[in-house]
Amino acid sequence: MNSIKNEILVAQKDNCLLEKIQEILYKNLTVEKSLILIIEELHNSGKINIIDAILKCSKDCFIDESNQLYCLSSFLDNLLIVINIDVITLMKCSKIINQNGAIRQLCSKDPNINQCCFNLTINNLDHFNNFLPILISLFDIKIFNNQFTKLMKLIDDATVNILIKQKIILGLSRLTFFNEVKDENIDQIIERIEKIVDQKTNQLIYGEILYLLVTIYVHFPNKEFVINLIDKILLEPNEQVIKITVTLIFCIKNIPNILLNKIVSAIVKLNFLDLKKYQTQIDLSVKYLFEFDFILAFFLLENLLTKNKIKLIFFDYTLSLILESEKLSNFWITKLLLSSNYVLQSNCSYIINHKYEDNKTITVDTSLVDLTKKNICLFLAQKIFGWLYYSPNSVISYIFSLLEVTKNKHEKEEIIKFFFSNIVLNYPKTFQKFIEDNKKSFTLNIKRIVTFLLNKHKEFLKNNEIEENIFELHPSVMQREKYYKYQCDINDEINKKAHKGSLFGEIETIVTLYGNGALYYVNSANGNQKILQRTPFHKFSYSTELPLRSIVDNSGWEYLLYTCRTKEYV
Repeated sequence: MNSIKNEILVAQKDNCLLEKIQEILYKNLTVEKSLILIIEELHNSGKINIIDAILKCSKDCFIDESNQLYCLSSFLDNLLIVINIDVITLMKCSKIINQNGAIRQLCSKDPNINQCCFNLTINNLDHFNNFLPILISLFDIKIFNNQFTKLMKLIDDATVNILIKQKIILGLSRLTFFNEVKDENIDQIIERIEKIVDQKTNQLIYGEILYLLVTIYVHFPNKEFVINLIDKILLEPNEQVIKITVTLIFCIKNIPNILLNKIVSAIVKLNFLDLKKYQTQIDLSVKYLFEFDFILAFFLLENLLTKNKIKLIFFDYTLSLILESEKLSNFWITKLLLSSNYVLQSNCSYIINHKYEDNKTITVDTSLVDLTKKNICLFLAQKIFGWLYYSPNSVISYIFSLLEVTKNKHEKEEIIKFFFSNIVLNYPKTFQKFIEDNKKSFTLNIKRIVTFLLNKHKEFLKNNEIEENIFELHPSVMQREKYYKYQCDINDEINKKAHKGSLFGEIETIVTLYGNGALYYVNSANGNQKILQRTPFHKFSYSTELPLRSIVDNSGWEYLLYTCRTKEYV
């Protein structure tokens, strides 16, 4: 650490203090905490002046990604908390490094500091107005009541810049004690917002207004006039309104149903370009909605998928939630199969294969199925086979669950006949392995069916003199490669998403050579030379069972799948 101290002291003399700090951090990210302690000691003792170094910089140095100081802003923000500094200097430094963490932490701990920062901001609005949302959101109820009149005057004042009003409204919407605000104060806020909305001249801040109005209605549902204002904003949404709308569901808790339906309807109306632009926010909204309003979440997702003809994989967070929940997986697959919409049905495979899980077991969600309907279980058996033919384990488990609930004897016989012809004969090894792995969990009913199917398969083999080792019935090399590529494409997509935004992926470069291993360089202990490292590849093998009919009668197999997929329930 003494060597680092000396480097920093030399950098102070050479007027390159921040550059040296950036260099030290770049070489070793683990020294950040120690480096903060060193700089704190040197600065407080007067040997260096980190404040002066920051104040001499331009804000562009910390917001321009191409500048070497761009990555230093977070470090300096953490540093400002611990060094000796007055409030006005703290605000000046925070503005330059474009960080608010130090101010947020200090103001949340001490209301007096918050009050002081707010007064300085109000007196220097042109310079410090960016701090308004944070400072207002950190008010306690006492400070809020004292400053309320001042805030309302700023919103009323025609000479105040609209962006400053935007920040005040944003700060008000983030108050932590909203339910404690006086009723008359809420009325004053609504009155001023109504003027802004009716004037239609400040639509730039409609997004923040929408957020505040929803927050007000959550805590004050008796203020029914708020609904009218929200309708006016959602009627002709601009870019800012859309940006806020797609975040409301997961940002604001306990939104009343009347508002929730309006928000969902607004999201459904978005065009594909907006969906693409706010994909992550919409995805999070759907995911969060599933946690407390199952039906509305399905309505939203169903409409987004059908209207824009996009795939379920588009909603990664939502799909992960569905995959992790057995109940949701069963619900979704059953719901999709029962849908008359081909686009919706086609999303079944993503629920099974999204995470490279061909062996996922699923069961029918009986809450969605009217078992009194004739042949409804047979219909579902055919649909699941048509859409998930590459995931036989999933098909087997699902059809077994259908056989458990089928009451009609004739229908059950038809399902068993279909099951034998299209699963047992096409996937004999997979079927037998599934039986071995799950026989302990079978009910007496399923055990009887399994025994019947196994005996029937033996009889079929005997009568037709077909042996499993007949070479012509094995998948060709081309067919195996095609199926393997299909699985790899799924895996590659997952790896790309995982690598995207990965810090390690950006700073570490590995040169992989196709062969027996990978080569890459690492620095030696003293950092003077690079050492070549060799990592052998792990050996692995895979095996899969392609449906036999796809080999001996490819066109007939494709036609069968197409028929099952497009089949409609009558």
